[in-house]
Amino acid sequence: MNRYNFKNKEELVCFLKGNVLTRKEAEKYLDISKQSFSRAISKGKITAFKEVGEGTGKVALYLKEDLDYYRIQLQTDLKKYNPKKR
Repeated sequence: MNRYNFKNKEELVCFLKGNVLTRKEAEKYLDISKQSFSRAISKGKITAFKEVGEGTGKVALYLKEDLDYYRIQLQTDLKKYNPKKR
């Protein structure tokens, strides 16, 4: 059930560069702190699609489209609870 079709390696690489985020990039994309990101992970609101390594050497990768629902939820909550911001 692959919904991505790439004609060549260049298309795949372009997709990966634009849509696969590290944790730090995901935090920036969502505009949230490290602590808020950790909380969202522990609550199951954010999930990495790939994790490699252990402990402080662990690398987690996130798909931008997987973060979009949570991003919209954050923006909605911000408007709801802080109507003067953003």
